[in-house]
Amino acid sequence: MPKSPTTARSVCFLTFPQKVALQTLVAPIAAEVDRSLEPASRVAGFRVATSGKQFFKSGVSAWLSWHKTSLKSLGPTDYLVSTDVFSYFDHIRFDDLGALVGSTSLSANRADCLMRLLERLSDDRTGSIPQELPASSLLANWFLDDLDKFLAAEGMRASRYMDDIRVIASSRREADEACLSIAERLRPRNIHLSPSKTGVYVGTTAADQLDPMRAELQALQYQRRAANPRQFGLATRVFDEATRGGAFNPRAVKMALNVLANAPTLGPRASVRTKILNRLDQHPQLTSEFCRYLITCPDSAKVESVLSAALAQSPSLDWVESWYGRVLLARKHLSSTTVALVRQRLGSPERPLSNAVYMAVLARHGTPSDFHDVAAQDTARMSTPERRSYIAVMGDSSDHRAVQQMAALSKQQDLRILCRLARSSFPGAHVRASG
Repeated sequence: MPKSPTTARSVCFLTFPQKVALQTLVAPIAAEVDRSLEPASRVAGFRVATSGKQFFKSGVSAWLSWHKTSLKSLGPTDYLVSTDVFSYFDHIRFDDLGALVGSTSLSANRADCLMRLLERLSDDRTGSIPQELPASSLLANWFLDDLDKFLAAEGMRASRYMDDIRVIASSRREADEACLSIAERLRPRNIHLSPSKTGVYVGTTAADQLDPMRAELQALQYQRRAANPRQFGLATRVFDEATRGGAFNPRAVKMALNVLANAPTLGPRASVRTKILNRLDQHPQLTSEFCRYLITCPDSAKVESVLSAALAQSPSLDWVESWYGRVLLARKHLSSTTVALVRQRLGSPERPLSNAVYMAVLARHGTPSDFHDVAAQDTARMSTPERRSYIAVMGDSSDHRAVQQMAALSKQQDLRILCRLARSSFPGAHVRASG
């Protein structure tokens, strides 16, 4: 499944008997494994509970405690190394894990059954172990135990939560050496640090990485619970803190907006909505997050007013305007003034992405003549996104006039999508792609 625009995450769906079997094989060594780990001050998450019905101690409490402890240990001139292992579960090698399991008090027969079950459940391409299961989390946490002991022996102020690793250093040189040592220690096991999640911070930037409010919001998101008032109230507070007094923290704002966009009925107060809308054109790097929120924002009149003002200004980047178009496309109604602005923006050859979305906006909110006339003006210059957007809308319209215009637009790369849409629009017709 997609993990980011450029990477994918392996997914393995286990049946209930498979989950029970895996947990049954791992549970006898859980306490033994937990005792072998470094203290909770160095290995914060996924520690075995000694009482109660839960297998692990509270993950949210451990996550928040880890942030607070790190923040308390961070001096005003200290450097913070924050890093994360790239696709950790996908790179845990079975031979190394098998050696660890074999060193426990688990019988040889049970150890063999456990490893054969993990291999059977693993992804054929990556050999990854199943995620999101207590048994898998225990083994994955244990797999980095040698790294913890190495960092402790080197005298580093290091701690981790599963594959999230932090080191507090007294100088930039010490921070760089710590990062290099971690990477070299993991490389023989084919485990690598994620470049995009590795950074060295100092001063207020380091403290911001450990902000307790942001940590609590991350913990609530991690719980994967249904949207609730507490979560959205906290996201509103995070947004307020990140924009207070003219300040602007893009990372905190992005996190808050992603939460607020999930359920507009539980969203922020009107004053916060106004602040979000007024920030739209000031920070283009956050356009996608702002627009995801705007798509679900219940304040339709205000959303349309802000976007109309943005469209009336000088042209923005193509991808920025394409996001504006997506928000307009999602509204149930648009004023004639906004439709006229969209019509005015359409046609520039330098903006193929936004043109494609604007065509769909006109098809939904404009008059039929608006859309047909614009599309027929210069079909030869249309980019691939524009042609496909036009074909898709026309194919859904079941308009016989659309067949002629689709045929005029058809180029080799469009034939398959064109024929598929034509078949759906005219079931009785015999349509095939030919040279």
